[in-house]
Amino acid sequence: MSYDKLKIEDKFSGLVGFRQPDDPNFFVLNPANLQSDSGLFVNDNPFAKLELLKNTQNYDSIDEIQFNTKLTRVMNNSINAVVSSVFSGIGSQDYLDRSRQFKYPMNRINLESIPDGFVYEKIRVYEKENIAVNISNVLLDFDGTGDIELRLYSTSQVLPVFTKIVTIDSKHQEVELNWRLDNTDGIIGGEFYFGYDNTGLSVTPFKRDYERSNIRSSYSCLYTNSGIIKGYTGTDLWDLSSFDNISQSTGLNLDITIENDFTDLAINNKSLFAEAIDMECQIQFLNEYVASTRSNKDQRLAQQMMVSISDTVVTENGKSFSKGLRPSLQLMIDRVHKQIAKIERGYYGTYFNTVTL
Repeated sequence: MSYDKLKIEDKFSGLVGFRQPDDPNFFVLNPANLQSDSGLFVNDNPFAKLELLKNTQNYDSIDEIQFNTKLTRVMNNSINAVVSSVFSGIGSQDYLDRSRQFKYPMNRINLESIPDGFVYEKIRVYEKENIAVNISNVLLDFDGTGDIELRLYSTSQVLPVFTKIVTIDSKHQEVELNWRLDNTDGIIGGEFYFGYDNTGLSVTPFKRDYERSNIRSSYSCLYTNSGIIKGYTGTDLWDLSSFDNISQSTGLNLDITIENDFTDLAINNKSLFAEAIDMECQIQFLNEYVASTRSNKDQRLAQQMMVSISDTVVTENGKSFSKGLRPSLQLMIDRVHKQIAKIERGYYGTYFNTVTL
């Protein structure tokens, strides 16, 4: 199970909110925390009081900005806890492929001669729902020293998706990136260009001329090849019809992971998650109360309220039913899990299922 945590937090923001307390002297909540697209408010539960949360913080001098930040953090934790639980066990294996473009050893002796322009590794991702491509790192094999700006372009936008300036100080070095490509922008599949402008560079790529060092790895959902945009300058995406494939080494060796990704599926069906997120946030409030290091009447009251998290009643015939928050939350998560699993089968199958509550 894989999803982009930061994108989920951003797109789920405002799905569930908090009501401004009636106390005119209480902190003013910011618009993001007040927003509730679902109409659900965490502190509608009388146990999830903002006043209690404030009074059981580990430091009594918390200010308005810090309290709003705290609410945002609790909400984000709740969002991720629910999304993670719902997608647990859905879909096939997490990783479809992981490999470097070039797996075989290479000499670092002879140098390439490449015209000036934008030199790149093209990544063509097949049109398949619910996958993400992660470029975790890149191996750089260059002679000389100096700075090089790595850029990743997508054909769906003009400016680079990612950029990073790297100082080349050895013939072989690894640069961590974790540049993730998914379909949350509405584009399924597409072409991406990972490269650098070599005009005026003080470094030169080594040739892949040793035995099988130039043999590329194959992937299930994409392919790669090398190319150049001759005479390219600037930062905007070029005319896509102006390119040349090349056989020379670019000095780049990408570590590419292809994984099942549920970010887009979750975002497009986020309303299904609202009730569970609301209840998870209530539980996190209660846990915050009890975990407080402060000793006051609110903290002691919170100890008595913990039964609301886990209370389960067993009937005479041996069957049990739940009346606490935690068991109720699990029932909600199970329900959302089933709904999402139906939709997910549509993503991986030949049709798309529309499911409503």
